[in-house]
Amino acid sequence: MELMDGIVITRLSEDNAARVCEAFSRGGLDKSRDLFDRYLREQDADLRVVLVAIHGDRPIGYLTVVWESKYPPFRQDRVPEINDFNMVPSFRRRGIGTALMDEAETLIRERSTEAGIGVGMYADYGPAQRMYVL
Repeated sequence: MELMDGIVITRLSEDNAARVCEAFSRGGLDKSRDLFDRYLREQDADLRVVLVAIHGDRPIGYLTVVWESKYPPFRQDRVPEINDFNMVPSFRRRGIGTALMDEAETLIRERSTEAGIGVGMYADYGPAQRMYVL
């Protein structure tokens, strides 16, 4: 899916996983290659979908949709969970995160009438918390 200013939303792949890891490590967010390798395996097994926003050839954001949440109320009711949502700080507040969320909701609607989201209550999560309230 192509957005404004050459920004594209795609899925995590073998081709872009290393670049996603590097982009977030450079941005001060500790995201290991092992994490993205696990996400790829889970995506291949249809347990998770990983959406990546890319500007040019640079990953700038991602989120995942977990089809079977570990959160008991979501799991019990078979509610997919939007999980691990991150943006490179210099690209926040430009509508890119909203576009990622919209794409996630489109995918979820193919399987469910409901979506869940887990929100951290840490100081670093302030930008995400503001977005979820809107």
